[in-house]
Amino acid sequence: MDELRSFVGFGPGDAARLAALAPHCEPDIEPLVERFYETIRRHPEAAALLGDEQRVGRLRRSLADWLRTLLRGPHDEQYLLRRTAIGRRHVEIGMPPRYMALAMGVLRQGLAESARRRLAAQGAQAVAASVAAIDKVCDIELAIMLESYREAYAAALREREQLAALAQLSAAISHEVKNPLGVIASSAFALRELLGETLPDALARHLERIERNVHRAHRAVTALLDFARSRRPRLVRAELNELVRETCSELVAGPRVELVLELAERLPQLELDPVLIERVIDNLVRNALEAVAARGGRVQVRTRAEPGAVVLEVDDDGPGLAAEAKQRLFEPLFTTKPVGTGLGLVLARSIAEQHRGSLTAEDRPGGGARFRLRLPLGGVQAAAAGPPAAGDAGSPGGGGAPGRGASRGEGRP
Repeated sequence: MDELRSFVGFGPGDAARLAALAPHCEPDIEPLVERFYETIRRHPEAAALLGDEQRVGRLRRSLADWLRTLLRGPHDEQYLLRRTAIGRRHVEIGMPPRYMALAMGVLRQGLAESARRRLAAQGAQAVAASVAAIDKVCDIELAIMLESYREAYAAALREREQLAALAQLSAAISHEVKNPLGVIASSAFALRELLGETLPDALARHLERIERNVHRAHRAVTALLDFARSRRPRLVRAELNELVRETCSELVAGPRVELVLELAERLPQLELDPVLIERVIDNLVRNALEAVAARGGRVQVRTRAEPGAVVLEVDDDGPGLAAEAKQRLFEPLFTTKPVGTGLGLVLARSIAEQHRGSLTAEDRPGGGARFRLRLPLGGVQAAAAGPPAAGDAGSPGGGGAPGRGASRGEGRP
């Protein structure tokens, strides 16, 4: 923080001017927040990140508090830590850096206009000094936000390199293991056929264990191959509700588990790859069903339209996400399942990002977990084929399951 203050020349006098300006600008805070969100709503891609009206309400309050803190300070190390956390949240929700920078410009201009109007009686020199202080503190804020994006870019680059290496290793291991598994399965089947009714019970139990574990290993190998074979989306016009109904019709909820679809009556069509998006849907719903299978429960699958996007939410009232899982949920090979590969959600998130969308997870109000897939109306990015690439912000901005006919991958830890 000392370095940032020194670089822009932000000193005690600037902090004092901002603190003195705060009560004068207070009547303009809420109108500025309203103006800010009106600006966002005029741009569908940015508006799609806001979410529903309840979330927008929380964001409004957070932005108002952010503006008050910007003026009142104190602009110390704790200020830096809080602002850094906000910047990282921008990255998490997928706020493009261009929108973050432009949003800062809207707020900077609004605060400067407020200072000129409210301090006009104090003279041009006082107004100029206050506006200069606003510029300096906004420059500090912008630097903090951009540093968050730099950190995220460096982390994403490392993750992409790791995933590329992992994909190559997965392909090699899968091909080496798949043939021996086939031989083992064939030999177990041949033994059953040869011995027929003379098969001893003890040997039958051992053959059953062999066949069961071959099946488990085959599922893991298939998940590795799916991971290694990530491909470019093949786009068609499709309606998300149709994909949800089709995918869920093939899933078995199990005893004491209720699967409920709450689909919006009308959704705009999207340009997407149905096979890939069905993988994501299957992964999320299957994981939710597994989360409540042990003690019974309810899984809700909802869709809705938002400005510039269509949203799918999968809720369960299971045990929820453990603290470690929240931090590592989309990390390759992380799983708490006894037979999971830890690749399902990595693939699901990669597919969402290939469609210029996002996949996030959070605790569900009242207990359980909520996974949210957001797909923009504007289509997908021109991503090259290859291995997969690796909420609320109180601030300016705001499966690997294969398709049908193949083995299903593992998903949530």
